[in-house]
Amino acid sequence: MAYLDPGGPEPHNANPSTLTSHPASIAEAFSQLQASWHTLDFVDRGYAILSLIKAGVSRRYLARELDCSEGLIRSYLSGLEASPADLQLARRGEISLRELIRRATGRGTHTQKSNERSTDPVGQNGSAAPATADVTTVLDWLRKDPLRNANACLILNEVLRALEIAERNNHLPALSVPFGMKTEEVIECCRPSLNKFDHYIAWCANWLGWWVVCLIPEADRRREALTQAIEHFPRR
Repeated sequence: MAYLDPGGPEPHNANPSTLTSHPASIAEAFSQLQASWHTLDFVDRGYAILSLIKAGVSRRYLARELDCSEGLIRSYLSGLEASPADLQLARRGEISLRELIRRATGRGTHTQKSNERSTDPVGQNGSAAPATADVTTVLDWLRKDPLRNANACLILNEVLRALEIAERNNHLPALSVPFGMKTEEVIECCRPSLNKFDHYIAWCANWLGWWVVCLIPEADRRREALTQAIEHFPRR
């Protein structure tokens, strides 16, 4: 587990300019990872990252070139410590990366913290966080991608429908957030593999459903945030 130690020394060749000094197989593996990054599930991402780290590529360099945080890189690696059965569940999309990490490390549920805008269920003074923070997080995510933004109402309505069915049948997963993980890292960890869905809206709805349950565990607050978000987009 030495490679999980955030305080440990960085591997050699952390400077991007030195990557060309790696054997061609390493450079090719990195190029392939960049090209296929958005189609891989988080287990395959973790294995690809681990192989490059063992070859001498630093976490810092990987995070920069893959456009993610070092914390997310560590999360992918941490998930690999789970049992083979749990890894298989993750590959099938039956559990999230946060749940995989929880099973791998044996940690209980922790409150999500962020040094930016907070979506914590409880504020610093113990009072409920304002619903506007939840709505803002949902809106920011939808507006980040033009295609998501154009289909926002369809995505939000699909999530509300799916969550209502899950809540009614008591099938809503019990999710937890590793302590200290930032909001954007949680959202990225929830990203499902696109090739598992027939169309874009279903993929977005599944992604939003996972992270909104994780970041807004209270059903009433979650429903309020999603319904309020709909009002910000024109009806189609």
